[in-house]
Amino acid sequence: MAYLRSPILLLALVPFANAQFCPAPPESFPTSAVPFGLTLFNADGDLDLDVATANDAADSVSVLRYLGDGSFSPPQTWPAGNEPTGVVAADVELDGDVDLIVVNHASNNIAVLLNDGSGQFAAPTFYAAGSAAIAIAAGLLDNDAYPDVVAANIGSDSISVFLNLGDGTFAGQQVYAAGDGPIAVVVGDVSGDGHVDVVTANLGAQNITVLLNNGNGIFTGSLGYATGAAPFDVTLADLDGDGDLDAVTADAIVDRVSILLNTGVGAFAGPMLVNSGNAAFSVTTCDLDQDGDPDVVTADLLPNGTVTVHLNNGNGTLSPPITFSGGQEPSDVACGDIEGDGDSDIVSVYNGGIRVIFNQTLAGDLNCDGDVDLPDYLGFSLCLSGPVVEPPPMCGAADLDADGRVDLIDTALFQNVFSGPF
Repeated sequence: MAYLRSPILLLALVPFANAQFCPAPPESFPTSAVPFGLTLFNADGDLDLDVATANDAADSVSVLRYLGDGSFSPPQTWPAGNEPTGVVAADVELDGDVDLIVVNHASNNIAVLLNDGSGQFAAPTFYAAGSAAIAIAAGLLDNDAYPDVVAANIGSDSISVFLNLGDGTFAGQQVYAAGDGPIAVVVGDVSGDGHVDVVTANLGAQNITVLLNNGNGIFTGSLGYATGAAPFDVTLADLDGDGDLDAVTADAIVDRVSILLNTGVGAFAGPMLVNSGNAAFSVTTCDLDQDGDPDVVTADLLPNGTVTVHLNNGNGTLSPPITFSGGQEPSDVACGDIEGDGDSDIVSVYNGGIRVIFNQTLAGDLNCDGDVDLPDYLGFSLCLSGPVVEPPPMCGAADLDADGRVDLIDTALFQNVFSGPF
C-alpha cells in the first residue's frame, strides 16, 4: 500500500482519546440452577476458557464448557455445600489440572473439588471457615508454588486463611480481623514487596481493609481506607500505569465505583467516585480495547440488570459508562479470553444463567465493522493530520503500538493489517 501521509505529518505526535472497544451483542446461555458467583478457567485442558458458577439456592457448582464456536455446553453440576456464594479456580495439586474452590455461606466452610484432568470433579473436601463465609480468593500467600485460599467471613468480621500443604489439602484456617462486614476479598501484592496481600471490601464500615503479608502467609495489621457507600465488591489492577496495584470497589447503593489509587507503599489515596451502573454489585477489570490499560466492568442489579463498561483513560480516570443488557439481577462478572483470540470477553451471571459479551476488537478496525478497510484508512489519516485539539475517539485505536501517539510505526503496523480495498 502506498504511504498515507508525508514524512512530516507521519511523525506528528497526536494526543488521543480512548481506544475502540468492539463488543458483539450479549448472548445468554441457560444454567440448570440460579447462579450467584462465577469464575473463568480451563476445565478440560483445551485452548478455551470455560465457566464455573456457584449456585447458592441449589447447593451446587456448575461448569459450562466453551465449545469453540461461540456456544457453551449444557451445564454439568456437582454438589458443593450449603449455599455456595463464590467460586475460584486454581491448580491446588500442581498436577496441571485446574481445580475449583467454593465458599459456602450457610455452612461456614469452603469446599475443594479436585479436577481429574478431563474436567470432571471429585466429591468436595470441606474445611471450616468463619461465620457466614461469603467470598473467596486464591493466591500464593506463603511463597511456595502451591495456591492458598482466603475466605471473607461477613458474620465474624474476619478472614480465614487456608495454607496449602503441598498435596492439594489445606491446613486449618488462620483467622485475622478485617473490617466491619467483609463481603468481598481479593489478593495481590499491593505493597510491592513481592508478597501477596489481602484486601477486603467491608459493607458495614464502607471501606476496604488491607492486610499486609509478611512473606510466609502471616498477616500483620489491618488498615482501612474509605470508599463510597456500601462497597459490595473489590478488585485490584494497575489503573494509572505506575506499577502499583490500585483498588476499585462497586458501591451499589450510590450507583458508583470508587477508585483508590495506590500511593506506592501499599497505602491508598482517598476514593475517586465515578458514576456507574444502577446498583453496581460486582466489579472486575480487563483490557477490553487493547490499549494496555485495564478497563473497569461492573454487574448492576437494577432496574432490569446491566453490565457497565468504563474504558480507562490511561491515568486511572475512567471514560463515561457504556451499558449492556445483563439479564435479571446480575450478581457477578468476570473477564477472560474465552475464545483464545487475544481479546478479553465479559461474562456475567444472572437469574437465568450466564450472559456473554464476546469482544470483537480488531487492531486497526477504527469503526468496529470487523474489517480493516477504506473507512478505517480515512479515519487513520485524520489521526495523522494533526495537531488536532480534540482528536476523534478512533484515534486511540489508531495507536496500534500503544505508545501514546499515532506515528510512523503505527502506519507500518496499519499497513500490515489493512485488508483493502484501497
